Amino acid sequence: STIFLVVGIAISLGGWYAYQSQKKFVAIAQKMPGVVKALEYRGSRKSGGSNYPVVEFQTPEGKTVSFRSDVGSNPSSYDVGEQVEVLYNPSHPNEAKLTGFWNLWGLATIFAGLGSVFMIIGIGTMMIFIRHRRMIEEVKMTGQAVELPARIEYTQNKGRKRYYLRSEWLNPADRKMYLFDSASISYDPTPFMEGRSVRVWYDPHNPQNRYYVDTSFLPEKA
Repeated sequence: STIFLVVGIAISLGGWYAYQSQKKFVAIAQKMPGVVKALEYRGSRKSGGSNYPVVEFQTPEGKTVSFRSDVGSNPSSYDVGEQVEVLYNPSHPNEAKLTGFWNLWGLATIFAGLGSVFMIIGIGTMMIFIRHRRMIEEVKMTGQAVELPARIEYTQNKGRKRYYLRSEWLNPADRKMYLFDSASISYDPTPFMEGRSVRVWYDPHNPQNRYYVDTSFLPEKA
């Protein structure tokens, strides 16, 4: 969760920097007519690419300037020979962009969108973690505890195993069988489980969803 939040903040800061940079450019830029002289294809024909318009315009001093737009598309949004509007820096005419929202603010918008997604995921994951920790504290303070035998289970993803302890319990109050799974363990806890039981704290009103398997007897790293 922290990684998502940090990445989201970093991307959002990048978007803010891009926005401020464009804002300064627009404030000093002059508008001139231009023409699309060519479409430059970038990318692989097999995996896909975009057409970037190459634009030519003249400054009031009569200097001819040619530049390639930073924004491309497929199919192309422009045709060769099409008349377009250009914003350029009078002090550095080669610093030029086509007018239009995506040409000017597209990068900042993409960064802001990605940053928001990462931050929402990070904050959401953090809130889930905080609620889970709060639930554990509440169950340990107001719930009940039972000592149960446990077996070692694991999940495997891309060759990496994550272990956990699983206990079964027949609730004498409702005669239902419940499964209690511990939090994941990064190593095989078999050497530390011989002859051991685990303590499970549970909410008697909702044992299926509100419980905690205590694995504090295990070392942090084996």
